[in-house]
Amino acid sequence: MLRIAFEFKIDPREVQRWSRRLVNFTIEWLDARWNQPDRTDHYLMQVAAMIVGGKSLSSFKIPFTLSKPQKSEDKGALSKMVHLAHLGINLKDEDEQRD
Repeated sequence: MLRIAFEFKIDPREVQRWSRRLVNFTIEWLDARWNQPDRTDHYLMQVAAMIVGGKSLSSFKIPFTLSKPQKSEDKGALSKMVHLAHLGINLKDEDEQRD
């Protein structure tokens, strides 16, 4: 939520009043904006094209990818492995013993 408040220059308490759906949508929108060059990015790509000599600006665009959060079932399996590890049980060792 702090990221949204920072990007839009609003009070974080205002963002806390937003619905969860609006917060999630806004975060997805901000993530998608990483791949849309703004004016500064275009200037930098133009300078790079001038230095290299005649290449198109799109060849200097650096794609940005975000890692997607884990699905809930993955989180459940991870949580189970962490709890079992605290108990000293390793699921991989048990699987190898069965084979």
